[in-house]
Amino acid sequence: MSNLNTFRLITAFFTMLFMLLFEAPAYASSTGSASSAPSFNNPGVDITDIYRQGIDEYSAGDFKAAERSMKRVTAVARKDANSHYVLGLSQIGLEKWKSAGNSLKKAIRYDEELYDARAQLGMVYIQRDKPENAAEELEELQKMVIACADSCPEKLQQAFDKLTTIMANQGDSNVGLLPGNVDFSKATGEFAYLDAVRLINLGRYQEAIAQLQDAHMVYGPHPDVLTYLGFAYRMAGNSTRAVDFYRAALELAPDHLNANEYLGEYYVEQGDFPAARIQLAKLEKLCNFGCAQIDELSQWIAAAES
Repeated sequence: MSNLNTFRLITAFFTMLFMLLFEAPAYASSTGSASSAPSFNNPGVDITDIYRQGIDEYSAGDFKAAERSMKRVTAVARKDANSHYVLGLSQIGLEKWKSAGNSLKKAIRYDEELYDARAQLGMVYIQRDKPENAAEELEELQKMVIACADSCPEKLQQAFDKLTTIMANQGDSNVGLLPGNVDFSKATGEFAYLDAVRLINLGRYQEAIAQLQDAHMVYGPHPDVLTYLGFAYRMAGNSTRAVDFYRAALELAPDHLNANEYLGEYYVEQGDFPAARIQLAKLEKLCNFGCAQIDELSQWIAAAES
């Protein structure tokens, strides 16, 4: 990672710390000011605010209100796995088993690492008297556990154990109704985001991804979180996942400077210089008086072409 990227990440860390201390908005944008993610319906209504509203409604047991909120979020952030997951949990609370199953399937489709969604889907199949489908979900989790052996993420093992318990207690309708290993608290999200920036600066990208996943669950489809997830995945060698997150960020915030820059860097790594130059041209249009993102991407292109 270049010195410029390191400087920007350190700046983001202390900007976030300052805002947390003075109770300002949780995230800073790529320009260092308060985030301004696109609105849903009414100007000034942040889609991440609607997500947090849905989380609060779900946590309070108001599943109907939570379902409404999460449907609004998924109408905009169509491929945000966490939003579909919480929508599915809300529908479980309403005993809308078929709808819950469809929402959880989408969550898994958009993020195979959202392990609890698969456990919850298995529980839904049991409620729908489809034990064979539940067994298939358990088998998928088991395959993942076998593949990672002694280095499995804790959340994967928890999901596997949870669905195993559900399968063994199919007569108990209360087993598995709530996600026992998900923390939706704002304190968790704030700590996770700040710690992820620290870990990225240290080059500990897998650990940063885990923390960013927690922040993503708490704050939903926030462009800054999605952009850093893309960055961490790319630095960890998973470019496919990285691009998915960059594009998700840009779908919500097309003018996000870091997401545009990092997508350009990805194109440089792939040898697609025309696409990288398109990103550079976009940044030049966004930054009338220049910005660090232009300098960084220009350096990437020049170094790769030399």
